[in-house]
Amino acid sequence: MKTKRILSMVIGAIMAISATVSMFSATVTADDVQTDDFIQLNQEEITEAMGASWNLGNQFDAYSNGKGNETAWSNPTVKKGLIEAVKLAGFKSIRIPVTYMGRIGPAPSYTIDKTWLNRVQEVVNWCIEYDLYVIINIHHDGNGDFGGGAWINCAAEDQTEIVAKFKACWEQISEKFADYDEHLIFESMNEVGASGNPTRARYANFNNYNQVFVDTVRKSGGNNAKRWLLVPGWYTNINYTTNDYGFVIPTDEDRDPSIPEDEQRIMISVHYYAPWDFCGDDTPGIYSQWGKDADPKKSVTYDNNEDYMEGQIKKVSKKFVQAGYPVIIGEYGCINKSAYDPLNTQFRAYYCKTFCEFAKQYGCVPVYWDNGAIHNSFGLINRSTMKIEMPEIVNAIVDVFNDAKEKLGLAIKEAEGLDSNLYMPESWQEFLTVVNAAKEVYNTSELNDEAYLEASDSIYEAMEKLVPNPEVLREVKILTEKQASSYENEADDKLISTYTNDSVDFSKLVQLKVTFFSYDDVADDTIAFIFKPFSNVNWSGWDPVLLYVKDCTKTEEDGVYTGYIDAQAVLAAYSGNQPEANGINLYYAAAEPEIVLTSYSAMVAQGDRHVHNYTVTERVDNTCTSFGKCDFKCIEDDETVSFDLYYAAHQYLTSTKVPPTCTKEGIKTDTCKVCGDSFDSPIPAKGHQYENGVCKNCGEPDPNYVPPQTEPTSPTSPTKPTNKPTSKPTSADKIT
Repeated sequence: MKTKRILSMVIGAIMAISATVSMFSATVTADDVQTDDFIQLNQEEITEAMGASWNLGNQFDAYSNGKGNETAWSNPTVKKGLIEAVKLAGFKSIRIPVTYMGRIGPAPSYTIDKTWLNRVQEVVNWCIEYDLYVIINIHHDGNGDFGGGAWINCAAEDQTEIVAKFKACWEQISEKFADYDEHLIFESMNEVGASGNPTRARYANFNNYNQVFVDTVRKSGGNNAKRWLLVPGWYTNINYTTNDYGFVIPTDEDRDPSIPEDEQRIMISVHYYAPWDFCGDDTPGIYSQWGKDADPKKSVTYDNNEDYMEGQIKKVSKKFVQAGYPVIIGEYGCINKSAYDPLNTQFRAYYCKTFCEFAKQYGCVPVYWDNGAIHNSFGLINRSTMKIEMPEIVNAIVDVFNDAKEKLGLAIKEAEGLDSNLYMPESWQEFLTVVNAAKEVYNTSELNDEAYLEASDSIYEAMEKLVPNPEVLREVKILTEKQASSYENEADDKLISTYTNDSVDFSKLVQLKVTFFSYDDVADDTIAFIFKPFSNVNWSGWDPVLLYVKDCTKTEEDGVYTGYIDAQAVLAAYSGNQPEANGINLYYAAAEPEIVLTSYSAMVAQGDRHVHNYTVTERVDNTCTSFGKCDFKCIEDDETVSFDLYYAAHQYLTSTKVPPTCTKEGIKTDTCKVCGDSFDSPIPAKGHQYENGVCKNCGEPDPNYVPPQTEPTSPTSPTKPTNKPTSKPTSADKIT
């Protein structure tokens, strides 16, 4: 039985008003998480407990002007709802990379900015509140990272100040979190070193950092003598960590005596992004597939198969896991190239699933790298809306680690996130009946997996049957008519129309209902509508809020599509614009270059009392140079509205009418492929290009050409013998 997942529709409910059903509840303060109730977990127990793991990347590790900054790299401030969304998605651990550069005071104390450290602690507390394991580290402060401000430098001859600063930082971090239980793990540093082969001397400096880290944490009191500590190899590279380059596992002499002698409390950290061409190369349109079923034209040949992946994981497992040291693969992932290859998402999901299966098989913990950016990047979860944007990949990861009962628990928790006010009362009551029955199954011990999975399916099926409450919707109708070619790139998304209404409080809208007409031959997964607040005229670095045609319901009789989108997601995606937003822009986008609309109609919003059923009374199409308009009339109350149709602008194609010569101008013609408007303009003469006294284009002789003079030859002189040696004498040739 295959469990259905619709995370992308459900988890966005950070705005949820009430949760009628309740299975899990937790309210934790900073004082609550500091406890002496520390549970000793051995190697197998900690690996199983951490399970599917996720990175809060490009957040607290971000920096600008040499200073750590939570929002410097286009991510919004972390909210508690994001941590809840990670938990609901099925992840069991979160790695929180932290950059301290610019946040550390001068010698000798090297005091860390308390505000910065307190903010990190706040997010750690949220993670533990949701029973997540947490890894925190020192991230972009190392010399292997790009950008200014890095101070951990293996290549520096004088290590005194570096080690003193490194030690001081971990003293303060350890003290801050000393009383936290086994859920918290410290990682010494991230990708320190360089991508090239390490020298023995520099690796010795690197190993010393790890040893200082372990010694400092163990002596800092509280639970720090018992918790698991994570140390990387050179640049967290698998080969540089496992092969004979010089990596040394730190000694752990100061750990708590309660830990059995035959058990370790040191973990090893490595990263995996192979092949980089598939995982990280963002060049448009290339290397979008991976594995045994990949198209050879869309994949690379090296490091590009399941055998290589398994071999690398086996290598770290044999070296460390079999010796009692858990391996945390602290970063792995692959970027979104679905704009260039519709099959990319399924290959990304397969890559992550395969990777997690190997990691689990060989005793490793994989931590997916999510940097918050969805398009052409690693992001899985939208940090503004808390929605799962890549449910196929999330499901592929968590399903490897979660058993049937855990999946049922997640389904129940997703149901709790729904807002009853969004749905018709009768529909909601039927839904609650299904959820309560599933909770009884969850609370019944010793059932087989099929029973748990069947209960999970019943919840997701009931979700799909929920009937939206029209009183909380704002309706938008889009009448699309024409299509043409030449869509260039994302920057050319076409503005369809703008709806503004000063009497509507957009900050309180819940959902948008979108209705539109389209052609049968348009692939459902290639077109989408983009929603943006009216007040925000630029992309501002945020990922667009999309409604794909594939996610809409089609009425076969008349070809009408209907879909729903979270209105708050539109506003939340553009942080800082909610207060002044009094309307919404609608754009049309195409993921494939062949599809674009060239004639648009209006978008229409409902009134305050009921959903208007509008019909078109008059339409004047827009042109390349002028606005059109579309008038509507509600058949229920005769209310009328009129909208401008934004002009599309000319789309010119250039052709040569008269070719230029060396001495005469030519003529080119630019013709708009939409309306046929055209104009001529000159093409400059090419000019002569002389070579050996003749123009190589037209053959005309060069009037300034002077033939080279031929010098008289002289009799050849006999070659003089030389006494110079043909090579320098070596040390063996010298006579003493």
